[in-house]
Amino acid sequence: KVVPERLSAQQVLADDWLWALGVEAERPVARALDPEMFANAAKFGEMTALQRASLHRVAYHMEDERVGGLRDVFLQLDVDFDGKLTKEELLHGADLIGLPAEESARMAELFDQIDSDGSGFLEYTEFLAAMTPLSKMSAEACLVAFRSFDKDRSGTISVEEIQRVFTQDGADKISTDRLKEAVGCCDTDGDGEIGFEEFRAMLNISNEGSIPLQAAVAA
Repeated sequence: KVVPERLSAQQVLADDWLWALGVEAERPVARALDPEMFANAAKFGEMTALQRASLHRVAYHMEDERVGGLRDVFLQLDVDFDGKLTKEELLHGADLIGLPAEESARMAELFDQIDSDGSGFLEYTEFLAAMTPLSKMSAEACLVAFRSFDKDRSGTISVEEIQRVFTQDGADKISTDRLKEAVGCCDTDGDGEIGFEEFRAMLNISNEGSIPLQAAVAA
Protein backbone atom coordinates (compact mmCIF):
# COMPACT_ATOMS: atom_id res chain seq x y z
CA LYS A 1 0.00 0.00 0.00
CA VAL A 2 1.37 3.34 -1.03
CA VAL A 3 0.74 6.14 1.43
CA PRO A 4 -0.20 9.30 -0.51
CA GLU A 5 1.74 12.44 0.17
CA ARG A 6 -0.11 15.06 2.18
CA LEU A 7 0.65 18.49 3.48
CA SER A 8 2.25 18.17 6.89
CA ALA A 9 0.32 19.39 9.91
CA GLN A 10 2.60 22.40 10.17
CA GLN A 11 2.12 23.24 6.47
CA VAL A 12 -1.65 23.08 6.82
CA LEU A 13 -1.55 25.45 9.78
CA ALA A 14 0.68 27.89 7.91
CA ASP A 15 -1.46 28.04 4.77
CA ASP A 16 -2.83 31.53 4.09
CA TRP A 17 -6.36 30.20 3.66
CA LEU A 18 -6.36 28.75 7.15
CA TRP A 19 -5.38 32.03 8.75
CA ALA A 20 -7.99 33.71 6.54
CA LEU A 21 -10.71 31.62 8.18
CA GLY A 22 -10.39 34.09 11.02
CA VAL A 23 -10.59 33.48 14.72
CA GLU A 24 -13.11 35.54 16.65
CA ALA A 25 -11.65 38.65 18.23
CA GLU A 26 -12.98 37.54 21.59
CA ARG A 27 -11.77 33.95 20.97
CA PRO A 28 -13.64 31.86 23.57
CA VAL A 29 -10.78 29.50 24.38
CA ALA A 30 -12.60 27.96 27.33
CA ARG A 31 -15.29 26.49 25.08
CA ALA A 32 -12.75 24.76 22.86
CA LEU A 33 -10.33 23.45 25.48
CA ASP A 34 -10.85 20.09 27.08
CA PRO A 35 -9.19 18.85 30.29
CA GLU A 36 -8.55 15.57 28.45
CA MET A 37 -6.02 17.39 26.27
CA PHE A 38 -3.96 18.23 29.31
CA ALA A 39 -4.35 14.65 30.56
CA ASN A 40 -2.95 13.47 27.23
CA ALA A 41 -0.03 15.87 27.67
CA ALA A 42 0.66 14.42 31.12
CA LYS A 43 0.77 10.90 29.65
CA PHE A 44 3.07 12.19 26.91
CA GLY A 45 5.45 13.52 29.54
CA GLU A 46 5.69 10.08 31.13
CA MET A 47 6.80 8.46 27.88
CA THR A 48 10.38 7.67 26.94
CA ALA A 49 12.35 10.06 24.76
CA LEU A 50 12.04 7.57 21.89
CA GLN A 51 8.25 7.43 22.20
CA ARG A 52 7.97 11.22 22.33
CA ALA A 53 10.22 11.70 19.30
CA SER A 54 8.25 9.05 17.41
CA LEU A 55 4.88 10.63 18.24
CA HIS A 56 6.21 13.99 17.12
CA ARG A 57 6.93 12.51 13.70
CA VAL A 58 3.54 10.79 13.59
CA ALA A 59 1.85 14.11 14.41
CA TYR A 60 3.77 15.84 11.62
CA HIS A 61 2.05 13.57 9.11
CA MET A 62 -1.41 13.46 10.70
CA GLU A 63 -4.41 13.88 8.42
CA ASP A 64 -6.04 17.25 9.07
CA GLU A 65 -9.52 15.77 9.45
CA ARG A 66 -8.32 13.84 12.50
CA VAL A 67 -6.99 16.89 14.33
CA GLY A 68 -9.30 19.68 13.19
CA GLY A 69 -10.50 20.38 16.73
CA LEU A 70 -6.96 20.61 18.08
CA ARG A 71 -6.00 22.91 15.25
CA ASP A 72 -8.76 25.30 16.32
CA VAL A 73 -7.62 25.14 19.94
CA PHE A 74 -4.05 25.90 18.90
CA LEU A 75 -5.20 28.92 16.90
CA GLN A 76 -7.22 30.19 19.84
CA LEU A 77 -4.34 29.77 22.27
CA ASP A 78 -1.92 31.47 19.90
CA VAL A 79 -2.76 34.98 21.05
CA ASP A 80 -0.22 36.80 18.88
CA PHE A 81 -0.77 34.63 15.77
CA ASP A 82 2.91 33.78 15.38
CA GLY A 83 2.28 30.06 14.79
CA LYS A 84 3.74 28.90 18.10
CA LEU A 85 2.77 28.84 21.75
CA THR A 86 4.64 30.25 24.69
CA LYS A 87 4.44 28.64 28.11
CA GLU A 88 2.33 31.61 29.23
CA GLU A 89 -0.19 31.10 26.40
CA LEU A 90 -0.55 27.42 27.23
CA LEU A 91 -1.01 28.06 30.95
CA HIS A 92 -3.51 30.83 30.20
CA GLY A 93 -5.61 28.22 28.40
CA ALA A 94 -5.31 25.90 31.40
CA ASP A 95 -6.54 28.68 33.68
CA LEU A 96 -9.54 29.36 31.44
CA ILE A 97 -10.89 25.82 31.87
CA GLY A 98 -10.23 25.86 35.60
CA LEU A 99 -7.43 23.31 35.64
CA PRO A 100 -6.41 22.81 39.28
CA ALA A 101 -3.29 24.69 40.34
CA GLU A 102 -1.39 21.47 40.91
CA GLU A 103 -2.12 20.26 37.38
CA SER A 104 -1.26 23.66 35.90
CA ALA A 105 2.09 23.50 37.68
CA ARG A 106 2.60 20.04 36.19
CA MET A 107 1.82 21.45 32.73
CA ALA A 108 4.49 24.10 33.23
CA GLU A 109 6.97 21.31 33.98
CA LEU A 110 5.83 19.30 30.97
CA PHE A 111 6.29 22.22 28.63
CA ASP A 112 10.01 21.55 28.25
CA GLN A 113 9.38 17.89 27.42
CA ILE A 114 6.75 18.76 24.83
CA ASP A 115 9.13 21.33 23.36
CA SER A 116 11.15 18.64 21.58
CA ASP A 117 13.62 20.96 19.84
CA GLY A 118 14.26 23.14 22.89
CA SER A 119 13.18 26.35 21.15
CA GLY A 120 11.23 27.67 24.13
CA PHE A 121 7.99 27.53 22.12
CA LEU A 122 5.50 24.83 21.16
CA GLU A 123 5.16 24.52 17.42
CA TYR A 124 1.97 23.03 15.99
CA THR A 125 3.32 19.50 15.53
CA GLU A 126 4.76 19.49 19.06
CA PHE A 127 1.33 20.53 20.37
CA LEU A 128 -0.38 17.79 18.35
CA ALA A 129 2.07 15.12 19.48
CA ALA A 130 1.32 15.83 23.13
CA MET A 131 -2.39 16.65 23.02
CA THR A 132 -3.77 14.18 20.46
CA PRO A 133 -5.34 11.02 21.91
CA LEU A 134 -3.55 7.91 20.65
CA SER A 135 -6.92 6.67 19.40
CA LYS A 136 -6.85 9.45 16.79
CA MET A 137 -3.34 8.68 15.57
CA SER A 138 -3.58 6.92 12.22
CA ALA A 139 -1.67 3.82 11.14
CA GLU A 140 -0.86 5.58 7.87
CA ALA A 141 0.85 8.49 9.64
CA CYS A 142 2.59 5.97 11.89
CA LEU A 143 3.97 4.20 8.81
CA VAL A 144 5.30 7.44 7.33
CA ALA A 145 6.92 8.26 10.68
CA PHE A 146 8.48 4.79 10.77
CA ARG A 147 9.96 5.29 7.32
CA SER A 148 11.47 8.60 8.43
CA PHE A 149 13.56 6.62 10.93
CA ASP A 150 14.28 3.71 8.59
CA LYS A 151 16.89 5.52 6.51
CA ASP A 152 18.24 2.43 4.73
CA ARG A 153 14.75 1.07 3.95
CA SER A 154 15.60 -2.24 5.58
CA GLY A 155 12.18 -2.53 7.22
CA THR A 156 13.67 -2.13 10.69
CA ILE A 157 15.05 0.78 12.71
CA SER A 158 18.51 0.52 14.26
CA VAL A 159 19.90 2.36 17.27
CA GLU A 160 22.19 4.28 14.90
CA GLU A 161 19.24 5.44 12.79
CA ILE A 162 17.38 6.61 15.87
CA GLN A 163 20.41 8.57 17.07
CA ARG A 164 20.70 10.19 13.63
CA VAL A 165 17.06 11.31 13.74
CA PHE A 166 17.49 12.71 17.26
CA THR A 167 20.45 14.76 16.03
CA GLN A 168 18.51 15.91 12.97
CA ASP A 169 15.53 17.01 15.10
CA GLY A 170 17.74 18.95 17.52
CA ALA A 171 16.67 16.75 20.43
CA ASP A 172 18.89 16.17 23.43
CA LYS A 173 21.54 13.57 22.71
CA ILE A 174 20.84 10.24 24.38
CA SER A 175 23.56 7.73 25.14
CA THR A 176 23.76 4.60 23.00
CA ASP A 177 23.22 2.46 26.09
CA ARG A 178 19.97 4.27 26.94
CA LEU A 179 18.76 3.95 23.35
CA LYS A 180 19.57 0.24 23.32
CA GLU A 181 17.56 -0.11 26.51
CA ALA A 182 14.62 1.77 24.95
CA VAL A 183 14.80 -0.37 21.80
CA GLY A 184 15.00 -3.52 23.91
CA CYS A 185 11.72 -2.68 25.61
CA CYS A 186 9.79 -2.97 22.33
CA ASP A 187 12.04 -5.39 20.42
CA THR A 188 9.79 -8.42 20.78
CA ASP A 189 11.68 -10.64 18.33
CA GLY A 190 15.07 -9.91 19.89
CA ASP A 191 16.87 -8.84 16.71
CA GLY A 192 18.16 -5.61 18.30
CA GLU A 193 16.09 -3.39 15.99
CA ILE A 194 12.50 -2.14 15.75
CA GLY A 195 10.17 -3.39 13.01
CA PHE A 196 7.03 -1.56 11.95
CA GLU A 197 4.65 -3.64 14.07
CA GLU A 198 6.94 -3.19 17.07
CA PHE A 199 7.06 0.55 16.37
CA ARG A 200 3.28 0.77 16.15
CA ALA A 201 2.83 -1.30 19.31
CA MET A 202 5.35 0.88 21.16
CA LEU A 203 3.12 3.88 20.46
CA ASN A 204 -0.11 1.95 21.06
CA ILE A 205 -1.51 3.06 17.71
CA SER A 206 -4.14 0.72 16.28
CA ASN A 207 -3.69 -0.73 12.81
CA GLU A 208 -7.20 0.18 11.78
CA GLY A 209 -6.20 0.37 8.12
CA SER A 210 -4.70 -3.14 8.29
CA ILE A 211 -1.40 -1.97 6.84
CA PRO A 212 0.64 -5.09 6.02
CA LEU A 213 4.12 -5.41 7.46
CA GLN A 214 5.56 -5.52 3.94
CA ALA A 215 4.38 -1.94 3.41
CA ALA A 216 6.96 -0.74 5.91
CA VAL A 217 9.74 -2.14 3.75
CA ALA A 218 8.53 -0.59 0.50
CA ALA A 219 10.24 2.64 -0.49
